Amino acid sequence: MGCYVGGTLVGEIDDATLSITEALRDVSNKTTGRWTSRLSGQLDWQMTAGALYIPNDTWGFPDAFAALNAGTSLSVVYQSSVAADDSYTGNCYISSANNNSPGHNQNVVWDVTFDGDGALTEGATS
Repeated sequence: MGCYVGGTLVGEIDDATLSITEALRDVSNKTTGRWTSRLSGQLDWQMTAGALYIPNDTWGFPDAFAALNAGTSLSVVYQSSVAADDSYTGNCYISSANNNSPGHNQNVVWDVTFDGDGALTEGATS
């Protein structure tokens, strides 16, 4: 699975994660006794991607920095390159972008976190 921003694969990506969470509401009361009782609440999603840092890559750290710095809303897709596989699409903002040079004779890597803005939709890779 990969992370695409505006139709462009995040360059030199080596890991990607899509997390979908629900904030359950605690509706416990005197009649529920010692056990917690919950109801469905708001949904939220977040996508992260990590990659090797390559200057002038197709969509890399400088692009993530520019979008974060400008507060740009982005359209992202989490999908594989295999036709008819599941895909997940949504609008988001970048909440963090990190560039890391871990040490001598090691690759420079970077990662980005996309926080969802609205619904995440499911489809199929075309």
